[in-house]
Amino acid sequence: MHPQKSTAPGSRFALRFLKTTAATLCAATLAARALAQQVLIPSPVIPPESRAVASPVEDTNLVDSASATTEAPLVPRDSQPFQWGPLSFHPHLAYQFLSGTGIQSQTNQAHSTLIQQISPGIELDLGRVWKFDYTPTFLLYSDSHFRDSVDHLINLAGDTSYEDWKLGLVQNCAITSDPQVQTAQQTDQQTYLTSLKAAWQINSDNSLELGASQNLQYATGFTSSRDWSTLDWLNHEWGPNLAAAGGVEFGYTAVDAGANMTHEQLQGRITWRVAHKVNLSINGGSEFRQFLDSTNSQLITPVFGAAITYQPFEVTTLSLNGARNLSASYFAGQTAEATSINVNLTQRLLKRFFLGLTGGYANTLYHGATDSRQDNYSFVSASLNTVVLKRRGTVSLFYSASKNSSNVPGFAYSSNQVGFQLAYRY
Repeated sequence: MHPQKSTAPGSRFALRFLKTTAATLCAATLAARALAQQVLIPSPVIPPESRAVASPVEDTNLVDSASATTEAPLVPRDSQPFQWGPLSFHPHLAYQFLSGTGIQSQTNQAHSTLIQQISPGIELDLGRVWKFDYTPTFLLYSDSHFRDSVDHLINLAGDTSYEDWKLGLVQNCAITSDPQVQTAQQTDQQTYLTSLKAAWQINSDNSLELGASQNLQYATGFTSSRDWSTLDWLNHEWGPNLAAAGGVEFGYTAVDAGANMTHEQLQGRITWRVAHKVNLSINGGSEFRQFLDSTNSQLITPVFGAAITYQPFEVTTLSLNGARNLSASYFAGQTAEATSINVNLTQRLLKRFFLGLTGGYANTLYHGATDSRQDNYSFVSASLNTVVLKRRGTVSLFYSASKNSSNVPGFAYSSNQVGFQLAYRY
């Protein structure tokens, strides 16, 4: 066993800052992909600490819910009434009621409906390394045009360290049946996302990030895809508040209908603590995508991600995220290029309430069709949350409005949703 090596102050900052900004940029990238196939039904309501265990599976819900907005903190993690040796249990339960308009059951068929979500679940912590969470969500619609369904969300995450290496594994599974923007109808989906990550602190100024992922997406009645890729970064610190990196990605995408694809990316990244209260991370480059056994020419697309966080006061946080990403579409022979920008404001009020305001816009181009489809999606949402029952529960009120315009008939919609959610966990 080698003795633990000390880390320079600047290196410690970079490790913390890179971890934070990488997670933010990952969320922004997933959001851009999700906007290519956005959904009108709320995501399962999961307590915030459970959701923080792993990177999110791409959320394709068209309806913004309180689960996607600001949340109040829950009971501290050191409170563990259910303990069995190294295994601790954290059961949680949530109920959400939503009234929505303009929700599509089929193309050119939008309806108003009441939606109830009941989400029992349990999180298991195995020591300090492994965390597992399973949450089924029962969705009940008042309108008969929609099928009642049960969604399943499973998260497994683990991280550890060995000498100068940090190692991590994330496995997410989402089985859903929600109305989709991309398909304009209630669509049965299965998504399996596996992510392996390793970080090596080479010396006080340089570090290496290695990542490999598998993303399997199956949609009943539409084209399913399977994507394997690796994205690796070499980081260098230019000072205690500035770091730069170069990255390269290689990937392969197999689709049920259409041409399989290979793709490569070359990117650069800068992370910068501009001031004590401002953090900035920007990455950008180009993707080169080839279509195998096809006459389609190579597609060269600029890609980027950006995250800016400003915290003028301890109780106020303002963030801006942007991303552009390319992925396989649910329609045969198409790829979806999504460009998005989101703004979020978090404000604590009267020490007990948490206000969240979010707005965003996305443009999605579907390449490969005879008549290329283009969607423009925008949304605004607001939530007000508070903690109750000795910080074990949350009460949330929320409102959201979203709109999608498309140059292809049947895919445009305008929706408003309002509701509340109650959540409790040990």
